[in-house]
Amino acid sequence: MKMKKNVTGSDKRMDRRSMVRNGTAFIGAGFLGSFTAPPVESPGKDINNIFNVRDFGATGNRGDNATMPVRSAIDACNTAGGGSVYVPPGDYTVGTLQLKDNVNLNLEAGATLFLSQDPADFIQGSRTMIFAQDAKNIAVTGRGTLDGLAQYEFVEMRGTDPEITTEIAIAREAGIDMRRYYRTGMQTYMFILNNCTNILLSDISVIHSPLWNIRLNDCNRVHIRGVYIYSDLEKGVNADGIDICCTSNVTISDSVIITGDDAIVLKTPARKGQEKVSPVENLSLIHI
Repeated sequence: MKMKKNVTGSDKRMDRRSMVRNGTAFIGAGFLGSFTAPPVESPGKDINNIFNVRDFGATGNRGDNATMPVRSAIDACNTAGGGSVYVPPGDYTVGTLQLKDNVNLNLEAGATLFLSQDPADFIQGSRTMIFAQDAKNIAVTGRGTLDGLAQYEFVEMRGTDPEITTEIAIAREAGIDMRRYYRTGMQTYMFILNNCTNILLSDISVIHSPLWNIRLNDCNRVHIRGVYIYSDLEKGVNADGIDICCTSNVTISDSVIITGDDAIVLKTPARKGQEKVSPVENLSLIHI
């Protein structure tokens, strides 16, 4: 005789810690069939391998630099074998945050990472808020926001554009206002991921990037879902949405990209020191 199991309301509910812990599996097999959850072998800072940036000194006040506290949380999570670095609601000023193997940076709704305006907060040569090199099983998830605080000035056109030199000369002779917007402030990207495998970007908002929003270099198995990208349609010079460079097996779905420059770009540039350039292949765009 088959027995029915009674399911109570409390059984159905899932508290925040369970949700974040399950998020460590990067949304689960329903979306990423081949995505393997990071191992949870060492309790680390938290029994569920959830590393709250507040426990490492972040205050959630924009005036307090949170770069080192968030970096410390990421390092602790990686050392413990993987898990989630949890960013609760609040305003956090950060420079470069380097993702490492099996780490999910989970931004709660109401949490905003603001790009630091201090060059000392950036890893030398990275020029980005979120950085990863040779990492696997990494993610940035949640309903939070990454704000690049792009800044511009509206001034006379500097120099000339070699592709439209004649047209510029004609316009100037005709008295056309040739002022345009130029970037000021920090000249950085929002994401640069180099040679990484199994990447998930889910449900986050990326806004006001000074340069390209997301740059993928020589990556494999990339999943971007439910992401919102915005840069000013008039001022957003060189603020591409997603640049897919020499990267394979990419799925972008259910996302909104509003930018004054290219939305999605496929490129095969040779990076410094590379002997071989890989192609861009196996790209799927769904509900963009």
